[in-house]
Order: sequence, then structure tokens, then C-alpha cells
Amino acid sequence: MKSSEKSVVRKTEEIIDDFLDLWRRRRMLCIVVCVVVLAPSIFSVIQQVVVIPSLKGATASATADLATARRQVDQKTARIQELEIELTPFRTLAIEKFNKADAETLKALAATMASLQRDYTESLTKISSQQVQIETLRAKTLPRSLTADQRTKILQGLRTAPKGVVSVTADYTDTEANDYARQIERLLTEAGLSISAYVHGATGDDDKGLGLGGGLLMNLGIPGVAINFADDPQQLQCAGTLQQVFKQAGLELVGRKAPTKKVVIWVGQKP
Repeated sequence: MKSSEKSVVRKTEEIIDDFLDLWRRRRMLCIVVCVVVLAPSIFSVIQQVVVIPSLKGATASATADLATARRQVDQKTARIQELEIELTPFRTLAIEKFNKADAETLKALAATMASLQRDYTESLTKISSQQVQIETLRAKTLPRSLTADQRTKILQGLRTAPKGVVSVTADYTDTEANDYARQIERLLTEAGLSISAYVHGATGDDDKGLGLGGGLLMNLGIPGVAINFADDPQQLQCAGTLQQVFKQAGLELVGRKAPTKKVVIWVGQKP
């Protein structure tokens, strides 16, 4: 066993001595021999360290891309199947209408449906316009009335306002105007104003000039609500307060000067 080990050691020493002798005598040849002997090992190391990991990464990336592509293909295939199912009724309709269901027929069917859609949209527009007209006409035909919000605002506005004598009257030819005038009269009474009855054609001192032959004749036939007052400080203050309070409630009292002994609210026909 020992002789065998000595033989191996001796051979190794001889190889090393030969290599060193070759290196001294023919250095270039020695380099070539080293390259030839070590090249496979170096190549193997490069493969293990660089090439194989790189190939593994590229393979994993390609595998992931392939899986993504397959999922996309599956999704598109499923969507195509859904579209085929959705298209079935239209194909049936095309066959019923045109006796075939090819691409041109489906285009013709689509054009027909688009035309029907336009007609439907135009009809909806006309219906909407007619509904607006109907609501407008309905609003014109409905009798006027004070809303709860208007009543509240007027009562609050007149709570601390100076009180005066007011008369409320209306176009005697219009029932709706008289009913509306009575609502205003009751509201002003509730607010604490002194309400003086007004009689058409009266000739007394209080109503002188207020009859149909007097200053309020100009109101007849005029729509809306007006407030008549003389050029008197108390009447001007009372009329101005009423105009302001009614305006805050969304009601306009058109101011008119008339030879009157008191403020008169005139209710004409509905505009």
C-alpha cells in the first residue's frame, strides 16, 4: 500500500517537473496545453453559473407569458360564445324579415333597428314637449291659491310692520279672482290689518273715486294682482310694506296710483 502511494507521488512529481521543464523551454505550447485541458471545466463552470440560471429565468418568463396568452384566448373564446348567443335572436329576426341571416342581412337589420331607435327617440322628445305643454295649460287652468309657505312668509313679514287700513276687491266678472281675493283678505285680517269692505260703485266718502266710474276702473280687464294707493304718506308706507312682504313670498303686487282714501288690493283675472 505504501509502495503504491509512493508511486503515485513520484508520478505526480514527474508530471510537475515535466510541466515546469516544458514551461521553461516552450512557454506558448504550455499555455495551449493548459487551455485545452482546462477549457471543458471552465465552460462547465460558466454554464452552471451564468447560462443555466439565465435559461431557467427565460423559461419561467416564457411559461408565464404562455399561461397569460392561454387565459386571454380562453376569455376571448368565452366572449365569442356569449356574442354568438346574444346574436341568435337577431339572426332569427333577420331570417323572419329577410329570409336569411348573413352579414349583409344583419347590417340591414341593424340599420332598420337604428331607424326605429331614432323614431323612438323623436317620439319621446315630442311626448316630453307635449307633457310640458299640458302642465303649462293645467297650471293656467288651476285656480290660484296661497300656499302654506306663502302664508307663513306673509304673516311673519307683517308681524312687526305698521298696520294700516286695506281693502281687498276683485274683478266681479271673474269667480276665480274673487275667491283668490277672499284668501288674501282673510290672510291680512289674520296678520292684524284693518280690512275695510269695498263696494263697487260706492259713492260714500270712504270710497269716493273707487267705484266703477272712479280711479279703479283702470284695473278692469287687467290680469294679476295690483295694489292701488294715493299719494299719501301713510298709504305709501302701507303699500310699500305690502309690496315688499308679498314679493318675499313670491307674489307681485303691481303698484298703481288712484284717488283713494285707503290702500286697495285689486285681484284681476289669472294671467
